[in-house]
Amino acid sequence: MQLLINSVRIAVAAGLLLATVGAAIAQPWGGIAPWPPATVQAPDLPIIDRSAEIAPVPATLSLPRVATRPAGETFGAFGSYAISSRKLPAAAKWRTVSAANYSLDAGSSGLAKRLRGTVRAASGQGVGAQLRAVNSAVNKHLNYASDQQVWGTGDYWATPAEIVSRGYGDCEDFAITKYWLLRGLGYQPEQLQLVVLLDTRSRLYHAVLAVHANGQRYILDNLSAKVRTDDTFANYLPIMSFVGDRSFIHGFKSGRSDVAQLPNDLSLVLPGNGNGN
Repeated sequence: MQLLINSVRIAVAAGLLLATVGAAIAQPWGGIAPWPPATVQAPDLPIIDRSAEIAPVPATLSLPRVATRPAGETFGAFGSYAISSRKLPAAAKWRTVSAANYSLDAGSSGLAKRLRGTVRAASGQGVGAQLRAVNSAVNKHLNYASDQQVWGTGDYWATPAEIVSRGYGDCEDFAITKYWLLRGLGYQPEQLQLVVLLDTRSRLYHAVLAVHANGQRYILDNLSAKVRTDDTFANYLPIMSFVGDRSFIHGFKSGRSDVAQLPNDLSLVLPGNGNGN
């Protein structure tokens, strides 16, 4: 009987020990979590928003625009401002002498041959050398005569073929001949501007060719052997001009005392003739 009682006591003590150990395993003891844990979870890190630091990519990329001078300033020869105007008395004449490619190759006159030689010699040279060669050749080899003397009329704009066949011309004929020689050297119509003006010293209407090159306006004038920029002609007052298929009248931003000399009727402007005042 005593043996049975002792066996029961041992069994009860063993059960209490197992219960105590199981509770220790199930609960953290001494601040130490049980191992291995059921799952390993990484600690939460703070989320940093960097989107505000990155510039958004535009849908389309736009390049900076290159500033260009308006036509009024580009073709504002002799300190003027060019104003587009299609209804000019001389516009039809300009279209006649500039519309077709009047090559001098077909001309058989001595003048035509000399001018062709000028183009061949100037080909491949720099702008300054070409302008001087053309200005000098036309001034030297084309004889000056008024339209009344050559054509029997007050104002006649001859084609290059007519000019080289006659060998005579007035100021706009000199300018037209230089225009076509430069076209033969590769200059574009937009670079060549025929300007009709008033020479305030001689009080004569006059015509010259302005050449736009190297950011300058160079003046080819039958009254000068030198090629100079337009800002050196204080006595030239532009009235109208022609560039390609465009025509302009000229005004001035600031007052000039000689502007009062300009006529109200542009049909009276006949290059090579007096202003009638």
